[in-house]
Amino acid sequence: MSTFDLVLGIVVVVVGALFAAFAKPLVTAVDFESKRFHYGRATLAVALGAVLLLAASSLSKSPDLIRIFGVVTFVGGLALFTIPHTAWVRITQWWTREHLTLYRVLTLITTSVLGGLLIISALG
Repeated sequence: MSTFDLVLGIVVVVVGALFAAFAKPLVTAVDFESKRFHYGRATLAVALGAVLLLAASSLSKSPDLIRIFGVVTFVGGLALFTIPHTAWVRITQWWTREHLTLYRVLTLITTSVLGGLLIISALG
């Protein structure tokens, strides 16, 4: 059993469930539309992607799966840097104000699938 895969999978599922369950309070508490959040989120995604890519082979029982997550996260973070802040605000408003239920459902589905794959990989 890979402890890294198991812990990462559990964290992904728990964070996804918390985001889905508390989406409305989260949206009101966090200033998603600020430049600080926009570029901070991009920086965090690039850093997390890099960590996953570097740690995949040494810590994981399923390094290819971790590498895929790392690449997607890293590229997503880089893509966020290319989005103009005005577009970021429009996208954020669309998700958080008009389609919060869809945001919750998609968050729950993606984190359950990704976290579940990691947990199955760790236990299998």
